[in-house]
Amino acid sequence: MKYIITESRLDDMIHKFITNLTGGQLIRHKHPSAMVNYIWWTDLGGRTIFEADDDDKGLSLGVREDIWNLVNRLFSINNYDTDKAFMTWMENYNGMKFPSGVYTFEMEFNLQENIIRIMEMMGISGEDIILYHGGDNLNGKKIKFPIFLTPDKNIVEWYAHERGGWVNEFSMGIKKSLDNFSDWKDILEDIGINPNEFNDDMVWKLNNKKDYGGGIMDMIYYKPFRDAVIGRGYDVIIGEDSGNQETTGIVYLPLDNSSLRFIKSYRV
Repeated sequence: MKYIITESRLDDMIHKFITNLTGGQLIRHKHPSAMVNYIWWTDLGGRTIFEADDDDKGLSLGVREDIWNLVNRLFSINNYDTDKAFMTWMENYNGMKFPSGVYTFEMEFNLQENIIRIMEMMGISGEDIILYHGGDNLNGKKIKFPIFLTPDKNIVEWYAHERGGWVNEFSMGIKKSLDNFSDWKDILEDIGINPNEFNDDMVWKLNNKKDYGGGIMDMIYYKPFRDAVIGRGYDVIIGEDSGNQETTGIVYLPLDNSSLRFIKSYRV
């Protein structure tokens, strides 16, 4: 499933995502010594999110490495655009500019914790995350797996216009998600694939050059990979589905219907 998103739309999505990720409300701290020009910001839970350092080249913005990586990976943007996204967000938040750019610092904060935290901020529990699929009307029909789902109703409605004209709404619980590529590497090795040689072209060949075999997330169609993921106890794969710089979207790929519940469908 492919989504065409304009640059301004993508910028807005990233801005909202960072806001949800940080809680949208930060507490500013300053080093007690007047000789040290160091500032940092924590969320309401006391976790350091950003810091600022001043050197000969000017002020630079420090971003938690795991948060920086999350935005970079989920939205499939390059390092420059990731840095720019955080600098723009901070400028909009408190008017500060960072001429020396962005650096990252390490702290414990994994992807699954981030996903759960964002869901809580949006009023969604892990047992009732709402996801959408565009295409044919699936009301009363047996769901064929794999199926691509996304929490963004707007881009699904666009996709539905291209593929059948219907939006299907689901709720799904998540017990164990595959959302870290380091875990992918172990699974790829289990099925005899060298992770260092893994790319889109390989996915296309493994799927017998089918139309849907053009992106990494399309490994879901490759049965040995899918069976290995299920064998490790995962019930959903989370990542981004992308085709080019103007195409991206966060997708959820449930591995069976054990926690997937159909809610309704509507025509667009």
